[in-house]
Amino acid sequence: MSNNTGAARNSFRSKLLCLNFTAAVAFLNTRRMMEYLLLLIILVTVAVADPCKEQLDRIEGKIDSLLSGLQEIHTCSCNTPQTSCLENSEALVAYYSFNDDDTLNDDSGNGRNGVASGNVQRYSGGPQGLPGAGGALHFQGSGKVDVDAFRNFQWGSKFSVSVWFRRTGGFGNYQGIIGNGYHTSGSWEVRMGRENNGQMLGGGVVTSDNPVTWNYVNLVAEKNTWHHVVMTYNGSDTSFYLDNQKQAGAHDCCHGDIIPKNTPLTIGKAGVGHGAEYFVGFIDEVRLYSCALSADEVDTLYGAFINS
Repeated sequence: MSNNTGAARNSFRSKLLCLNFTAAVAFLNTRRMMEYLLLLIILVTVAVADPCKEQLDRIEGKIDSLLSGLQEIHTCSCNTPQTSCLENSEALVAYYSFNDDDTLNDDSGNGRNGVASGNVQRYSGGPQGLPGAGGALHFQGSGKVDVDAFRNFQWGSKFSVSVWFRRTGGFGNYQGIIGNGYHTSGSWEVRMGRENNGQMLGGGVVTSDNPVTWNYVNLVAEKNTWHHVVMTYNGSDTSFYLDNQKQAGAHDCCHGDIIPKNTPLTIGKAGVGHGAEYFVGFIDEVRLYSCALSADEVDTLYGAFINS
């Protein structure tokens, strides 16, 4: 083998290493990427069969072209902006604003409408800049709203719930705010207790390695005051926000999909739990997402009222 051929082979090897590295960081599941890899195999096969300088030079030119194409794919993929949870309209699973005459309708357009039973009334006329100004539901300890469309719902491994509430009575009882069941019988819940003079708040999700919902417990939500709660889950981490502040709890409790249960979404009662665990107070602006809201997005939802 001549010196020229040896130098060409060294150059070829360097380009081949570069191509392999670039391919490793590109998106291998694209059709274009697979076509590039197939062509690479052909080129290497030809190079091994005929290692003369002229042939290596031609193949090196082909590799330069492949590198350019792969870099284009990688740059395009890396620079594509990621759609946030709030900006993705398909991520909004259900939304109940309680602002109009069709109070229990799903404002997301997904048709997951609720049905009230017991003493549930629409309330409006609250202070501007706070939930309830445009409308809210008033629960008086014997009513609830069920959404049967969430029976056996596939929650998956990405989930968020956002809700505003104001507890005004029944401080000696546990009271459900919103959930898809009760403790072990549901998929997730946010509920208040009788501890700390009825100001205890908690909740969580149910997965295969976490059969109960109280991953966050003993949080304090002052009575007779509007509060904002957001609970998120991303498949391995559960976060709980109270009034835009991230709370301490068993955030790494759960892994994998949230387990679906044959229970409706219930607003204003602790799921299918005890009859005494109806909510007393006001609930507003219920949102469910099929993604995990970020801290900035939680701030956006909270600021929509506090900063208005």
